[in-house]
Amino acid sequence: MLFRSRDLTPFLAVSAALDFVGHHDWERVRADGHRRVLAARTAIDALTGLAPVCPATRDWIGQMAVVRLPECDVASLQSRLFGEHRIEVPCHRWNGTPVMRVSAHAHTTDADIDSLVAALPRALQDAHA
Repeated sequence: MLFRSRDLTPFLAVSAALDFVGHHDWERVRADGHRRVLAARTAIDALTGLAPVCPATRDWIGQMAVVRLPECDVASLQSRLFGEHRIEVPCHRWNGTPVMRVSAHAHTTDADIDSLVAALPRALQDAHA
């Protein structure tokens, strides 16, 4: 089934979106997100002792990165991180391997990344399969 919309709002909003990006130094916002994601990935890899999924280059990582996790109940981990710490981060299995997708956008702070890294050891222990 094909759904079509006659709503022109997205087309009319493009100019305002481009203005917003231009006025908010979006290259810096992207660079900050990239730096935060790499910091999170490095800290989580050190915590778990697991190898990175990919190289730490802009060819592979922008403002999101996948991080391997030790064997755990990923649904429980995700639920615990949100329920106890209000940290929303997708945790799932990829080809049978537990993983977490860490992302950083304009609203993400260094303190947000620090909170995730600080909460993870206990949350992983409690979600151990």
